[in-house]
Amino acid sequence: MARSFTSRTSTALPSRGNVFAKVTVTDENGFTLEYAEFEVPLGIAQEAIALLHLHGPNLGDQRGAHASI
Repeated sequence: MARSFTSRTSTALPSRGNVFAKVTVTDENGFTLEYAEFEVPLGIAQEAIALLHLHGPNLGDQRGAHASI
């Protein structure tokens, strides 16, 4: 599976056990909202992504969906 990477705007790294997360959402009308990058614990990020996959209908089938973690 191909992965897409976005370039970072800073060289700072997250604290130990944390990750930088950036959320982008697109609604049914094609409007895209992009939220600022924030630092969260890795476990919280993994749980949030798992919940999105659990509650989203056919996320793996949608164009541009990433199923990595």
